[in-house]
Amino acid sequence: MLTDEWVKFTKEESDAIEVAALHAARLCIKAPDQYGDSQPPGAAMIDIVKAFLAVHQVELQAKKDKETANPGKNCCGPYIDAHPIVATAVYFSFDQTIEPHPYSGAGAQLVAYAQACRALSAMSALDGALSDPRDLYDDSWASDLLAQIKARDGGLEK
Repeated sequence: MLTDEWVKFTKEESDAIEVAALHAARLCIKAPDQYGDSQPPGAAMIDIVKAFLAVHQVELQAKKDKETANPGKNCCGPYIDAHPIVATAVYFSFDQTIEPHPYSGAGAQLVAYAQACRALSAMSALDGALSDPRDLYDDSWASDLLAQIKARDGGLEK
């Protein structure tokens, strides 16, 4: 039975979890010079997705450990913002000896870059939708999209 008492992570615990998350992300990402012609297309992107997963797993494990250490109590957190942590891992992937802060300024700049790319992509999609309705979407992706939905949600029928 859970009590009304909430157990939170201390600042020191949260800092240690963020460092562990950065370390886990960095293990997923190769140095830029290791991605070349011998790597399959999208290898760097796949490694970045794996880094996001690694950060999420660190966060889940930390919460599980806190709950195990505090049976019968409500545990909240930790909250880890994966975007700047993974961006920091990407930025410093060229040199694993550097130990940056998980929320480095360089990581923040890469997040801002990704946000700008997303905004530009949205504007491009909007412009395309408004200028040529025949080019609204590529219907050849329909079967792939349905397969993804089915795999994620267990099917389209609810």
